[in-house]
Amino acid sequence: MTIISEALLAIGTILVAVAFVFVGGNIIDLQSEGLFSSTQNQVSQELSSVINGLPESGGSFSTTYEPSVNSYTLTVQEQRTVVVKIPGEESSSTTFLDHRLENTRVSDSDQICVSKTGSKVNFSEGECGSGGLSNFCTDGRCVNDICQPDKGETCSNSQGDCLCPGDAESDEASEVCDPDYEAEDFINADTSGEDTTGLGCVKKSYTDVQADGEKCSQSFECSADLSCSGPHYTASGVSGDRCCPQGSSWNGTECKDNERYNVVFTPARYSDQGNFESDAEDAFNYFVSKSPFKQCSNPDHNIKKTVLDISSCNIDNCDVSTGDSCFNKMKQCANSQLGVGNWNKIIGLAKGDGPQITYNGQTGMICGKAQNIPSPVSVTYSSCDVETASHETGHSTGLYHVSTPGNNEGGACQGPNSEDCNEPESDRRNFLMSYSDQRNQYGPAGYSYMEQDVFDSYLGGC
Repeated sequence: MTIISEALLAIGTILVAVAFVFVGGNIIDLQSEGLFSSTQNQVSQELSSVINGLPESGGSFSTTYEPSVNSYTLTVQEQRTVVVKIPGEESSSTTFLDHRLENTRVSDSDQICVSKTGSKVNFSEGECGSGGLSNFCTDGRCVNDICQPDKGETCSNSQGDCLCPGDAESDEASEVCDPDYEAEDFINADTSGEDTTGLGCVKKSYTDVQADGEKCSQSFECSADLSCSGPHYTASGVSGDRCCPQGSSWNGTECKDNERYNVVFTPARYSDQGNFESDAEDAFNYFVSKSPFKQCSNPDHNIKKTVLDISSCNIDNCDVSTGDSCFNKMKQCANSQLGVGNWNKIIGLAKGDGPQITYNGQTGMICGKAQNIPSPVSVTYSSCDVETASHETGHSTGLYHVSTPGNNEGGACQGPNSEDCNEPESDRRNFLMSYSDQRNQYGPAGYSYMEQDVFDSYLGGC
């Protein structure tokens, strides 16, 4: 279906250009008529109908409204109430709880342009510009041969303008919708957290139907409590993955429980277990939110936190500037409580300030340190920011410093994340492996290394 000439929606007493819609070889005239009676106290109600008739979408829409009176003053109060005053009549008003109205005053204009972007509405004197409703989507359905997702258009309502994915069992994961398909056969897929770029909707028959171990390309194809295992998708959307229970992934033969990456938190100088557990929780959650585990819909299936008890493992002296004593004590604690090697990394948390050190003529406090690069253990002091634990954990996985101008960064620009030093300075200041105060993320090279070389075997199903 194609609009040949521009049309303005007819709602209320609205000025509408003649629209011709070409349907099945016939031209239909959609000339507007007044849909509301023109009594003087109905202007605000007519405006209400006009606004509510515009689509509930994040897109931008406008239409030209012609008031049913010649003399009036329209004002917006409290950003949600329209008040209309007509000489010799009582004022009328309408409150819009679902819309935010821009401050407006219009007097005696023959036409009012009503424009809406998202939930924000604006009135202005005169007819709307030529862009008005030429691309209007009635109830989200666009008829201009253009896919407009910003206006709420999807495969299921676009008359064939948008793309649809194919069946998971097919090699054709995406095809142009047949213009004569039945829209009710399609639904908008819940694709939260998935890479579904370009997928507007799926056939109902493709959703919630694949059983345990059956082929899939997206998790919405799997039955309840199952997800499509495998973190990578091909350009066509078909990855050869299978539907598996949460916490497991397809190993090529069967759905197998994921092995979880075990991060152990070991205490030093803590006197309160609750305080130690709280600090460990903050450090762990921050690391997960910045590491490749953030890709997992439920990271608990892929990485776990083990917090040791201060009553059986609490190091009194933990000075990382004097050698390996503190690090080795941390490892002894983890091995004695969990068994030798039954953990992946140790993050030691030491209560209070770190030791003072003088370096290049400057004296300051050590906030944390990794035993080596890479190493099994790192130590962070609680008086420093939460980013420090992720910085030191980055070292323990094999990442080196990223240089930023003006910062003391020995040992920078080496190892698997050396390419991060070539990123723009403004970006490098944000990288967790820099010394910058504003660091908040791993650089792209460091992140890719952790994803593909360090944590790859633990990211199944993410």
